[in-house]
Parts: sequence; C-alpha cells; structure tokens
Amino acid sequence: MPNLRLLAVVPLAALLIWPRTKPSDTFAGMPPKGLEQTDAIIVPSEMPLTVVSARVESEGGRQLSTLNYTVKNNSSETIKRFALGAYLVANNNGKCLRGEVWTVKEDLRPNATKQFSTTLRNYVDQNGRLAVAFVSVADRIVETKADFPQLREALKQVSLNDVIASSDLPTVGVKTNALH
Repeated sequence: MPNLRLLAVVPLAALLIWPRTKPSDTFAGMPPKGLEQTDAIIVPSEMPLTVVSARVESEGGRQLSTLNYTVKNNSSETIKRFALGAYLVANNNGKCLRGEVWTVKEDLRPNATKQFSTTLRNYVDQNGRLAVAFVSVADRIVETKADFPQLREALKQVSLNDVIASSDLPTVGVKTNALH
C-alpha cells in the first residue's frame, strides 16, 4: 500500500511546481501582454553621477509603472547617497504634471555602475513622458544639488519639443555644499 500513497503524492507535487505562465505569455524576451516599455528621457547634469539608461514598464490593467535605471559614478569619491527625480510631463503643452523624488543610500565606488528599480507613485501612460534627473548627490565630504530653475527649464523643453535624446536638452548646473 505505501506505493499507492507515493503515486498520489507525486502528481500533487507536480501541480505545485508546474509553471504558472503559459508559453504564449512570454515569447523570446517579449514583455507580458498589457505591459508597455518606453525609454525615459534622461536630463543631463553636472552631477558626479549620470543615469546611463532608464526604462519605464507600465502595466495598464493595474495602473502601475516601474522605473528600471542604471547609474554610473563619474567621480573619484565613493557616493554615499543620491536623490533621483522622476517627472511626468505632458506631451506638447509644456507642463510638468507630477513629480516624485526618492533617496537611495548606497555606497557607489568611483567609476562603478549599478542597476536600480523602483515602483513609481505616478502611472506613466501614452499621454505623457517620463524624464529623470538627479536632484542631489552626496559623498562623505560634499553634497551637490541641482540648479532647480535650470531643471524646470529642461523639463519644459522635454514636453514642448520632440526630444528624442538627452543631447537635445541643456545640461542642468549644480551647486555644491560641504558636509560637516
């Protein structure tokens, strides 16, 4: 009789570990149905960090957007923290609809590159574009902050013009303050 119990347990275990997606759900690296991917516009700045790439994944059914981004430390110091802003700008009307800023505490060594991901509070749909920019960057000695009037002007250009790449935007200046 023990063999019959084993025969009953094996099919149950197979059901528990069976893949929960159908082969048609994911095909050759394609995003799942209902998931839109778009590149975010990277606002260039004089910060010691740069955003190397930024991609938004928006899931329409759940009204959820995730930003996947890669940053590179271009300074000779280890970066201790940075604040990144994501700004939803309307297409063709020159207005920043919504924005959010978050701080990442991470030791990023000189010349290091690292990938990050965050779920955005604001849903990005086809009526807007997402622009990302550093708001502040700090190492153990200096904190560098974006020049906000220049950042505002760059965001205005993102929505008024057909900006394809960050090279189409002016570079945002910075102000530095010594820590301690």
